[in-house]
Amino acid sequence: MVGSHLPRRAQVPDHRRRARGRTEHDSCRYAYDYGDTAKLAPVVKMYTLGHDFIPEPIHAGGLRYHGMSPQVSLLKHEGFIEARSVHQRPSFAAGIQFARTKV
Repeated sequence: MVGSHLPRRAQVPDHRRRARGRTEHDSCRYAYDYGDTAKLAPVVKMYTLGHDFIPEPIHAGGLRYHGMSPQVSLLKHEGFIEARSVHQRPSFAAGIQFARTKV
């Protein structure tokens, strides 16, 4: 859905497009990786922590997958969007604010 709007929006120089992620994503790399830990899913190019990444057992922040979608990864890699690390509480607060204002 976002991809269909990028060519038009990319022409607007002051329009900022940002992907927000939590600080664990600082160690991501853009590489081909399996979509699952069993190595049964297709290998795709994405920003990934590695298919063998396991979050902390008490982790409550929602990070359950080791990679970013291939489409979003490509947009970031090609410079259409920026990625910024955000700590968990401000990230949740922004999500709640968005949910309350979205009609």
